[in-house]
Amino acid sequence: RFGPSFAPCFRPVGPRAMSLEVDRSQQLTVPRSRSHSQGESFLSHNPHGNTIAGNSYLQTYGPDDKEHLGTSGIPATAMTITTIMIGAGVLILPQQFNKLGMPLGFILLVVSCWTSAYLCFTMNEAIDRVQKRTGTFVTTLDDLALACFGLLGKWVAQFILRAFVVGKIACYIVLIGRNLEYIMCPPYYRGWVMLSSGLFLLTAFVKSAKLLEKVSIIGVICSAIYALPIVVGSFQAHFDPDIAAPSDMWRLGGSYGFTIPMEQLLPSFGLFLFGFGPIEVIATAKRNMADQQRMPMAITAAHLITGSFYLMVGALGAWGFGDTVLGNVTESMKSSHGKWAAGYCLAVAVAVNLLVTIPISLYCLFTAITKTRKLPLAADSALRVSVIAFCSCIGLYVPYFMQVLQIFSSTLIVPLTVFVPLACGAKSANDNGRPYSCKRMALDGVLFIIGIGCFIVGLVDAVDDLIKEMARDGVVQSM
Repeated sequence: RFGPSFAPCFRPVGPRAMSLEVDRSQQLTVPRSRSHSQGESFLSHNPHGNTIAGNSYLQTYGPDDKEHLGTSGIPATAMTITTIMIGAGVLILPQQFNKLGMPLGFILLVVSCWTSAYLCFTMNEAIDRVQKRTGTFVTTLDDLALACFGLLGKWVAQFILRAFVVGKIACYIVLIGRNLEYIMCPPYYRGWVMLSSGLFLLTAFVKSAKLLEKVSIIGVICSAIYALPIVVGSFQAHFDPDIAAPSDMWRLGGSYGFTIPMEQLLPSFGLFLFGFGPIEVIATAKRNMADQQRMPMAITAAHLITGSFYLMVGALGAWGFGDTVLGNVTESMKSSHGKWAAGYCLAVAVAVNLLVTIPISLYCLFTAITKTRKLPLAADSALRVSVIAFCSCIGLYVPYFMQVLQIFSSTLIVPLTVFVPLACGAKSANDNGRPYSCKRMALDGVLFIIGIGCFIVGLVDAVDDLIKEMARDGVVQSM
Protein backbone atom coordinates (compact mmCIF):
# COMPACT_ATOMS: atom_id res chain seq x y z
CA ARG A 1 0.00 0.00 0.00
CA PHE A 2 2.84 2.36 0.71
CA GLY A 3 5.07 1.75 -2.28
CA PRO A 4 3.25 3.91 -4.85
CA SER A 5 2.85 6.73 -2.34
CA PHE A 6 6.60 7.21 -2.32
CA ALA A 7 7.27 6.59 -6.00
CA PRO A 8 8.24 9.31 -8.52
CA CYS A 9 5.22 11.47 -9.18
CA PHE A 10 3.83 13.36 -12.16
CA ARG A 11 3.86 11.98 -15.66
CA PRO A 12 2.94 14.37 -18.50
CA VAL A 13 0.11 13.90 -20.94
CA GLY A 14 0.54 14.43 -24.67
CA PRO A 15 2.59 13.33 -27.66
CA ARG A 16 5.90 13.92 -25.88
CA ALA A 17 4.83 12.07 -22.75
CA MET A 18 7.02 9.06 -23.45
CA SER A 19 10.20 11.11 -23.51
CA LEU A 20 9.58 13.88 -21.03
CA GLU A 21 8.95 13.97 -17.31
CA VAL A 22 7.81 17.01 -15.37
CA ASP A 23 9.55 17.70 -12.07
CA ARG A 24 6.88 19.71 -10.26
CA SER A 25 9.11 20.76 -7.39
CA GLN A 26 11.62 22.34 -9.80
CA GLN A 27 9.07 23.36 -12.46
CA LEU A 28 11.47 22.02 -15.10
CA THR A 29 10.97 19.66 -18.01
CA VAL A 30 13.79 17.15 -18.04
CA PRO A 31 14.63 14.22 -20.34
CA ARG A 32 13.39 10.88 -19.22
CA SER A 33 15.65 8.02 -20.15
CA ARG A 34 14.53 4.54 -21.05
CA SER A 35 16.78 3.03 -18.39
CA HIS A 36 15.03 5.07 -15.70
CA SER A 37 11.54 3.92 -16.53
CA GLN A 38 11.96 0.43 -17.88
CA GLY A 39 12.16 -2.26 -15.27
CA GLU A 40 11.05 -0.01 -12.41
CA SER A 41 8.34 -1.87 -10.53
CA PHE A 42 6.00 -0.66 -7.85
CA LEU A 43 5.30 -2.58 -4.68
CA SER A 44 1.90 -1.78 -3.27
CA HIS A 45 0.55 -2.95 0.05
CA ASN A 46 -1.68 -1.82 2.88
CA PRO A 47 -1.39 -1.05 6.56
CA HIS A 48 -3.83 -3.71 7.46
CA GLY A 49 -1.35 -6.35 6.44
CA ASN A 50 -1.86 -7.12 2.74
CA THR A 51 0.21 -6.91 -0.41
CA ILE A 52 -1.43 -6.83 -3.81
CA ALA A 53 0.23 -8.80 -6.58
CA GLY A 54 -1.50 -8.53 -9.90
CA ASN A 55 -2.48 -6.43 -12.85
CA SER A 56 -3.03 -3.26 -10.85
CA TYR A 57 0.17 -2.76 -8.89
CA LEU A 58 3.14 -4.98 -9.61
CA GLN A 59 3.65 -3.57 -13.08
CA THR A 60 6.77 -2.69 -15.05
CA TYR A 61 6.57 0.74 -16.63
CA GLY A 62 8.44 1.58 -19.79
CA PRO A 63 8.05 3.73 -22.90
CA ASP A 64 6.50 0.86 -24.81
CA ASP A 65 3.31 0.47 -22.77
CA LYS A 66 1.24 3.17 -24.45
CA GLU A 67 2.03 6.01 -22.09
CA HIS A 68 1.10 3.91 -19.06
CA LEU A 69 -2.61 4.43 -19.63
CA GLY A 70 -3.43 1.45 -17.43
CA THR A 71 -5.31 -1.73 -18.19
CA SER A 72 -7.36 -2.40 -15.06
CA GLY A 73 -11.12 -2.52 -15.32
CA ILE A 74 -13.74 -1.94 -12.63
CA PRO A 75 -13.68 -5.51 -11.20
CA ALA A 76 -9.88 -5.63 -10.94
CA THR A 77 -9.66 -2.19 -9.34
CA ALA A 78 -12.53 -2.91 -6.94
CA MET A 79 -10.93 -6.17 -5.81
CA THR A 80 -7.57 -4.45 -5.41
CA ILE A 81 -9.06 -1.77 -3.15
CA THR A 82 -11.04 -4.42 -1.27
CA THR A 83 -7.92 -6.47 -0.56
CA ILE A 84 -6.14 -3.31 0.52
CA MET A 85 -8.85 -2.56 3.09
CA ILE A 86 -9.34 -6.06 4.49
CA GLY A 87 -6.50 -7.13 6.74
CA ALA A 88 -5.47 -7.49 10.36
CA GLY A 89 -7.98 -4.82 11.37
CA VAL A 90 -10.68 -7.49 11.08
CA LEU A 91 -9.43 -9.00 14.36
CA ILE A 92 -10.84 -6.10 16.41
CA LEU A 93 -14.38 -6.17 14.97
CA PRO A 94 -15.99 -8.78 17.26
CA GLN A 95 -15.04 -6.85 20.40
CA GLN A 96 -16.27 -3.57 18.94
CA PHE A 97 -19.62 -5.09 18.00
CA ASN A 98 -19.92 -6.60 21.47
CA LYS A 99 -19.18 -3.28 23.16
CA LEU A 100 -21.57 -1.28 21.00
CA GLY A 101 -24.29 -3.88 20.62
CA MET A 102 -25.59 -5.20 17.32
CA PRO A 103 -27.86 -2.25 16.43
CA LEU A 104 -25.32 0.48 17.15
CA GLY A 105 -22.45 -1.60 15.78
CA PHE A 106 -24.35 -1.99 12.52
CA ILE A 107 -25.18 1.74 12.37
CA LEU A 108 -21.62 2.82 13.14
CA LEU A 109 -20.19 0.39 10.59
CA VAL A 110 -22.53 1.71 7.89
CA VAL A 111 -21.67 5.32 8.76
CA SER A 112 -17.94 4.50 8.71
CA CYS A 113 -18.29 2.75 5.36
CA TRP A 114 -20.18 5.72 3.88
CA THR A 115 -17.67 8.19 5.31
CA SER A 116 -14.72 6.28 3.88
CA ALA A 117 -16.40 6.04 0.46
CA TYR A 118 -17.26 9.76 0.52
CA LEU A 119 -13.67 10.69 1.37
CA CYS A 120 -12.42 8.44 -1.44
CA PHE A 121 -14.84 10.18 -3.84
CA THR A 122 -13.51 13.53 -2.59
CA MET A 123 -9.95 12.39 -3.29
CA ASN A 124 -10.95 11.12 -6.73
CA GLU A 125 -12.61 14.45 -7.58
CA ALA A 126 -9.52 16.35 -6.41
CA ILE A 127 -7.32 14.21 -8.66
CA ASP A 128 -9.58 14.92 -11.66
CA ARG A 129 -9.44 18.65 -11.00
CA VAL A 130 -5.66 18.70 -10.66
CA GLN A 131 -5.16 16.63 -13.82
CA LYS A 132 -7.50 18.92 -15.73
CA ARG A 133 -5.84 22.08 -14.44
CA THR A 134 -2.19 21.01 -14.74
CA GLY A 135 -2.33 18.58 -17.66
CA THR A 136 -0.31 16.04 -15.68
CA PHE A 137 -1.12 12.64 -14.26
CA VAL A 138 -1.47 12.30 -10.49
CA THR A 139 0.08 9.00 -9.47
CA THR A 140 0.49 9.30 -5.70
CA LEU A 141 -0.83 11.21 -2.73
CA ASP A 142 2.39 13.21 -2.75
CA ASP A 143 1.55 14.42 -6.24
CA LEU A 144 -1.85 15.67 -5.15
CA ALA A 145 -0.49 17.44 -2.07
CA LEU A 146 2.23 19.06 -4.19
CA ALA A 147 -0.28 20.31 -6.76
CA CYS A 148 -2.66 21.67 -4.12
CA PHE A 149 -0.34 23.08 -1.48
CA GLY A 150 3.12 23.22 -3.01
CA LEU A 151 6.29 21.83 -1.47
CA LEU A 152 5.03 22.35 2.07
CA GLY A 153 1.97 20.20 1.34
CA LYS A 154 4.17 17.54 -0.19
CA TRP A 155 6.46 17.50 2.84
CA VAL A 156 3.49 17.22 5.21
CA ALA A 157 2.02 14.36 3.17
CA GLN A 158 5.35 12.57 3.13
CA PHE A 159 5.71 12.97 6.90
CA ILE A 160 2.22 11.62 7.56
CA LEU A 161 2.75 8.66 5.23
CA ARG A 162 6.14 7.73 6.65
CA ALA A 163 4.96 8.11 10.23
CA PHE A 164 2.00 5.98 9.20
CA VAL A 165 4.31 3.19 8.01
CA VAL A 166 6.41 3.26 11.19
CA GLY A 167 3.30 3.28 13.40
CA LYS A 168 1.79 0.41 11.45
CA ILE A 169 4.95 -1.66 11.83
CA ALA A 170 4.99 -1.00 15.60
CA CYS A 171 1.36 -2.18 15.88
CA TYR A 172 2.08 -5.27 13.87
CA ILE A 173 5.13 -6.24 15.90
CA VAL A 174 2.86 -6.27 18.96
CA LEU A 175 0.32 -8.36 17.04
CA ILE A 176 2.85 -10.81 15.65
CA GLY A 177 4.28 -11.40 19.12
CA ARG A 178 0.82 -12.17 20.52
CA ASN A 179 -0.06 -14.57 17.71
CA LEU A 180 3.27 -16.41 17.80
CA GLU A 181 2.87 -16.80 21.56
CA TYR A 182 -0.55 -18.33 20.93
CA ILE A 183 0.97 -20.82 18.49
CA MET A 184 3.89 -21.87 20.71
CA CYS A 185 4.79 -20.88 24.24
CA PRO A 186 7.63 -20.78 25.30
CA PRO A 187 9.22 -18.66 24.01
CA TYR A 188 6.87 -16.12 25.53
CA TYR A 189 5.65 -12.87 23.99
CA ARG A 190 8.82 -10.81 24.44
CA GLY A 191 10.97 -13.65 23.17
CA TRP A 192 8.94 -13.80 19.97
CA VAL A 193 9.15 -10.02 19.60
CA MET A 194 12.95 -10.15 19.86
CA LEU A 195 13.22 -13.05 17.40
CA SER A 196 10.93 -11.42 14.84
CA SER A 197 12.70 -8.06 15.27
CA GLY A 198 16.02 -9.74 14.50
CA LEU A 199 14.51 -11.14 11.30
CA PHE A 200 13.11 -7.74 10.36
CA LEU A 201 16.51 -6.14 11.02
CA LEU A 202 18.04 -8.41 8.39
CA THR A 203 15.29 -7.75 5.86
CA ALA A 204 15.56 -4.00 6.49
CA PHE A 205 18.76 -4.00 4.44
CA VAL A 206 17.14 -5.66 1.42
CA LYS A 207 17.39 -3.22 -1.48
CA SER A 208 15.87 -5.33 -4.25
CA ALA A 209 12.14 -5.75 -4.73
CA LYS A 210 12.30 -8.98 -6.75
CA LEU A 211 12.24 -11.37 -3.81
CA LEU A 212 9.61 -9.35 -1.98
CA GLU A 213 7.40 -9.36 -5.06
CA LYS A 214 7.58 -13.14 -5.25
CA VAL A 215 6.45 -13.66 -1.66
CA SER A 216 3.91 -10.84 -1.61
CA ILE A 217 1.09 -13.09 -2.79
CA ILE A 218 1.41 -15.02 0.49
CA GLY A 219 0.04 -11.99 2.33
CA VAL A 220 -3.01 -11.91 0.10
CA ILE A 221 -3.72 -15.61 0.60
CA CYS A 222 -3.35 -15.38 4.38
CA SER A 223 -5.62 -12.35 4.70
CA ALA A 224 -8.22 -14.05 2.49
CA ILE A 225 -8.58 -16.92 4.99
CA TYR A 226 -9.00 -14.72 8.08
CA ALA A 227 -12.78 -14.99 7.97
CA LEU A 228 -13.02 -18.79 8.07
CA PRO A 229 -11.31 -19.36 11.46
CA ILE A 230 -13.25 -16.44 12.98
CA VAL A 231 -16.58 -17.84 11.77
CA VAL A 232 -15.74 -21.38 12.92
CA GLY A 233 -14.45 -20.10 16.25
CA SER A 234 -17.59 -18.00 16.77
CA PHE A 235 -19.87 -21.03 16.41
CA GLN A 236 -17.61 -23.10 18.65
CA ALA A 237 -17.62 -20.36 21.29
CA HIS A 238 -21.38 -19.91 21.17
CA PHE A 239 -22.03 -23.58 21.95
CA ASP A 240 -19.17 -23.93 24.44
CA PRO A 241 -20.58 -24.13 28.02
CA ASP A 242 -17.53 -22.25 29.33
CA ILE A 243 -18.42 -19.17 27.27
CA ALA A 244 -21.67 -17.32 27.89
CA ALA A 245 -23.01 -14.85 25.36
CA PRO A 246 -24.13 -11.50 26.82
CA SER A 247 -27.82 -10.94 27.39
CA ASP A 248 -27.64 -7.34 26.17
CA MET A 249 -25.92 -7.90 22.83
CA TRP A 250 -29.05 -6.90 20.90
CA ARG A 251 -29.69 -3.81 23.00
CA LEU A 252 -28.76 -0.41 21.58
CA GLY A 253 -25.45 0.44 23.15
CA GLY A 254 -24.51 -3.14 24.04
CA SER A 255 -22.53 -3.33 27.25
CA TYR A 256 -22.76 0.47 27.62
CA GLY A 257 -26.56 0.48 27.73
CA PHE A 258 -28.72 3.22 26.22
CA THR A 259 -26.44 5.98 27.53
CA ILE A 260 -23.42 5.63 25.27
CA PRO A 261 -20.43 7.72 26.38
CA MET A 262 -18.99 9.84 23.58
CA GLU A 263 -15.46 8.93 24.68
CA GLN A 264 -16.27 5.35 23.60
CA LEU A 265 -18.25 6.11 20.44
CA LEU A 266 -15.63 8.32 18.76
CA PRO A 267 -12.71 5.89 19.30
CA SER A 268 -14.83 3.07 17.87
CA PHE A 269 -15.60 5.22 14.84
CA GLY A 270 -11.88 5.84 14.38
CA LEU A 271 -11.14 2.11 14.61
CA PHE A 272 -13.82 1.36 12.01
CA LEU A 273 -12.25 3.96 9.72
CA PHE A 274 -8.98 2.08 10.20
CA GLY A 275 -10.70 -0.95 8.68
CA PHE A 276 -11.63 1.07 5.59
CA GLY A 277 -9.78 4.16 4.37
CA PRO A 278 -7.66 3.28 1.29
CA ILE A 279 -7.04 7.00 0.75
CA GLU A 280 -3.31 6.87 0.04
CA VAL A 281 -3.67 4.36 -2.81
CA ILE A 282 -6.63 5.94 -4.60
CA ALA A 283 -4.35 7.94 -6.89
CA THR A 284 -2.31 4.89 -7.87
CA ALA A 285 -5.36 2.68 -8.38
CA LYS A 286 -7.00 5.38 -10.50
CA ARG A 287 -3.82 5.82 -12.54
CA ASN A 288 -3.81 2.11 -13.39
CA MET A 289 -7.40 2.08 -14.68
CA ALA A 290 -8.10 1.88 -18.38
CA ASP A 291 -11.05 4.25 -17.90
CA GLN A 292 -10.38 6.61 -15.01
CA GLN A 293 -13.90 8.03 -15.12
CA ARG A 294 -15.21 4.75 -13.73
CA MET A 295 -13.18 4.99 -10.54
CA PRO A 296 -16.28 5.91 -8.43
CA MET A 297 -17.90 2.62 -9.42
CA ALA A 298 -14.83 0.69 -8.28
CA ILE A 299 -14.78 2.61 -4.98
CA THR A 300 -18.47 1.89 -4.39
CA ALA A 301 -18.11 -1.83 -5.15
CA ALA A 302 -15.05 -2.16 -2.91
CA HIS A 303 -16.79 -0.52 0.04
CA LEU A 304 -19.94 -2.63 -0.38
CA ILE A 305 -17.89 -5.83 -0.39
CA THR A 306 -15.71 -4.78 2.54
CA GLY A 307 -18.62 -3.46 4.58
CA SER A 308 -20.57 -6.71 4.12
CA PHE A 309 -17.52 -8.75 5.08
CA TYR A 310 -16.92 -6.67 8.21
CA LEU A 311 -20.58 -6.91 9.21
CA MET A 312 -20.52 -10.70 8.97
CA VAL A 313 -17.29 -11.10 10.94
CA GLY A 314 -18.15 -8.52 13.60
CA ALA A 315 -21.71 -9.73 14.17
CA LEU A 316 -20.81 -13.43 14.25
CA GLY A 317 -17.85 -12.81 16.53
CA ALA A 318 -19.92 -10.80 19.01
CA TRP A 319 -22.71 -13.39 18.88
CA GLY A 320 -20.32 -16.28 19.45
CA PHE A 321 -17.80 -14.99 21.99
CA GLY A 322 -19.97 -12.51 23.85
CA ASP A 323 -18.31 -10.71 26.75
CA THR A 324 -15.30 -13.02 26.62
CA VAL A 325 -14.07 -11.57 23.30
CA LEU A 326 -10.76 -9.72 23.41
CA GLY A 327 -9.30 -6.97 21.23
CA ASN A 328 -7.34 -9.60 19.32
CA VAL A 329 -10.02 -12.22 18.69
CA THR A 330 -7.34 -14.90 18.31
CA GLU A 331 -6.65 -14.78 22.04
CA SER A 332 -10.34 -15.48 22.72
CA MET A 333 -10.21 -18.85 20.99
CA LYS A 334 -9.54 -21.00 24.05
CA SER A 335 -11.44 -22.55 26.91
CA SER A 336 -10.79 -24.77 29.90
CA HIS A 337 -10.01 -27.58 27.45
CA GLY A 338 -7.18 -25.64 25.83
CA LYS A 339 -6.62 -23.69 22.65
CA TRP A 340 -8.77 -24.30 19.59
CA ALA A 341 -7.82 -25.46 16.11
CA ALA A 342 -9.54 -22.38 14.66
CA GLY A 343 -7.34 -20.21 16.87
CA TYR A 344 -4.18 -21.92 15.66
CA CYS A 345 -5.25 -21.48 12.02
CA LEU A 346 -5.99 -17.79 12.53
CA ALA A 347 -2.77 -17.18 14.47
CA VAL A 348 -0.69 -18.86 11.77
CA ALA A 349 -2.42 -16.87 9.01
CA VAL A 350 -1.87 -13.57 10.86
CA ALA A 351 1.76 -14.36 11.74
CA VAL A 352 2.71 -15.45 8.21
CA ASN A 353 0.94 -12.46 6.70
CA LEU A 354 2.81 -10.04 8.94
CA LEU A 355 6.16 -11.78 8.44
CA VAL A 356 5.71 -11.04 4.73
CA THR A 357 4.11 -7.59 5.01
CA ILE A 358 6.50 -5.92 7.47
CA PRO A 359 9.64 -6.44 5.30
CA ILE A 360 7.74 -5.01 2.31
CA SER A 361 6.68 -1.99 4.37
CA LEU A 362 10.28 -1.47 5.49
CA TYR A 363 11.52 -1.73 1.90
CA CYS A 364 9.07 0.88 0.66
CA LEU A 365 9.78 3.21 3.59
CA PHE A 366 13.55 3.15 3.18
CA THR A 367 13.35 3.27 -0.61
CA ALA A 368 11.20 6.39 -0.41
CA ILE A 369 13.58 8.10 2.00
CA THR A 370 16.73 7.24 0.05
CA LYS A 371 15.16 8.32 -3.24
CA THR A 372 14.36 11.71 -1.76
CA ARG A 373 17.84 12.18 -0.30
CA LYS A 374 20.92 10.07 -0.89
CA LEU A 375 22.34 9.11 2.49
CA PRO A 376 25.89 8.04 3.33
CA LEU A 377 26.29 4.35 4.13
CA ALA A 378 26.64 4.97 7.88
CA ALA A 379 23.60 7.23 8.03
CA ASP A 380 21.55 4.82 5.91
CA SER A 381 22.42 1.90 8.17
CA ALA A 382 21.71 3.92 11.31
CA LEU A 383 18.29 4.90 9.93
CA ARG A 384 17.29 1.30 9.24
CA VAL A 385 18.50 0.07 12.62
CA SER A 386 16.80 2.96 14.44
CA VAL A 387 13.40 2.30 12.89
CA ILE A 388 13.55 -1.40 13.79
CA ALA A 389 14.78 -0.57 17.30
CA PHE A 390 11.97 1.94 17.86
CA CYS A 391 9.24 -0.45 16.69
CA SER A 392 10.78 -3.29 18.72
CA CYS A 393 10.80 -1.15 21.87
CA ILE A 394 7.09 -0.48 21.37
CA GLY A 395 6.53 -4.22 21.07
CA LEU A 396 8.68 -5.06 24.10
CA TYR A 397 7.47 -2.43 26.53
CA VAL A 398 3.90 -1.76 25.33
CA PRO A 399 2.52 -5.24 24.65
CA TYR A 400 -1.10 -4.13 24.37
CA PHE A 401 -2.33 -4.46 20.80
CA MET A 402 -5.73 -2.82 21.20
CA GLN A 403 -4.38 0.25 22.98
CA VAL A 404 -1.44 0.69 20.61
CA LEU A 405 -3.77 0.31 17.63
CA GLN A 406 -6.17 2.90 19.05
CA ILE A 407 -3.34 5.41 19.55
CA PHE A 408 -2.19 4.68 16.01
CA SER A 409 -5.68 5.10 14.51
CA SER A 410 -6.27 8.37 16.38
CA THR A 411 -2.95 10.08 15.66
CA LEU A 412 -2.22 8.87 12.12
CA ILE A 413 -5.27 7.22 10.52
CA VAL A 414 -7.58 10.18 11.17
CA PRO A 415 -5.23 12.81 9.63
CA LEU A 416 -4.50 10.61 6.63
CA THR A 417 -8.07 9.40 6.07
CA VAL A 418 -10.07 12.51 6.99
CA PHE A 419 -8.00 15.70 7.02
CA VAL A 420 -5.92 15.15 3.87
CA PRO A 421 -8.79 14.37 1.42
CA LEU A 422 -10.99 17.15 2.80
CA ALA A 423 -8.18 19.70 2.49
CA CYS A 424 -7.13 18.58 -1.01
CA GLY A 425 -10.74 18.47 -2.21
CA ALA A 426 -11.56 22.01 -1.08
CA LYS A 427 -8.26 23.47 -2.31
CA SER A 428 -8.48 21.84 -5.75
CA ALA A 429 -12.05 23.11 -6.16
CA ASN A 430 -10.97 26.67 -5.33
CA ASP A 431 -7.96 26.44 -7.65
CA ASN A 432 -10.23 25.41 -10.52
CA GLY A 433 -12.52 28.38 -9.92
CA ARG A 434 -15.43 26.25 -8.73
CA PRO A 435 -15.48 26.40 -4.92
CA TYR A 436 -17.75 24.16 -2.90
CA SER A 437 -21.39 25.03 -2.34
CA CYS A 438 -22.59 25.92 1.16
CA LYS A 439 -24.08 22.45 1.63
CA ARG A 440 -20.85 20.74 0.63
CA MET A 441 -18.82 23.00 2.89
CA ALA A 442 -21.20 22.27 5.78
CA LEU A 443 -20.91 18.50 5.24
CA ASP A 444 -17.12 18.63 5.05
CA GLY A 445 -17.07 20.86 8.12
CA VAL A 446 -19.06 18.28 10.09
CA LEU A 447 -16.68 15.51 9.02
CA PHE A 448 -13.70 17.68 9.91
CA ILE A 449 -15.11 18.30 13.41
CA ILE A 450 -15.80 14.58 13.86
CA GLY A 451 -12.22 13.90 12.76
CA ILE A 452 -10.89 16.31 15.38
CA GLY A 453 -13.09 14.60 17.98
CA CYS A 454 -11.76 11.17 17.00
CA PHE A 455 -8.21 12.52 17.12
CA ILE A 456 -8.48 14.10 20.58
CA VAL A 457 -10.97 11.83 22.34
CA GLY A 458 -9.55 8.68 20.77
CA LEU A 459 -6.01 9.55 21.82
CA VAL A 460 -7.00 10.46 25.38
CA ASP A 461 -9.13 7.33 25.75
CA ALA A 462 -6.39 5.11 24.33
CA VAL A 463 -3.74 6.53 26.66
CA ASP A 464 -6.10 6.13 29.63
CA ASP A 465 -6.81 2.50 28.68
CA LEU A 466 -3.10 1.89 28.23
CA ILE A 467 -2.32 3.24 31.70
CA LYS A 468 -5.03 1.03 33.20
CA GLU A 469 -3.70 -2.05 31.42
CA MET A 470 -0.15 -1.33 32.54
CA ALA A 471 -1.36 -0.74 36.11
CA ARG A 472 -3.27 -4.02 36.04
CA ASP A 473 -0.08 -5.83 35.01
CA GLY A 474 1.93 -4.00 37.67
CA VAL A 475 3.95 -1.97 35.15
CA VAL A 476 2.89 1.33 36.72
CA GLN A 477 1.27 2.19 40.00
CA SER A 478 -2.50 2.02 39.92
CA MET A 479 -3.93 5.45 39.20
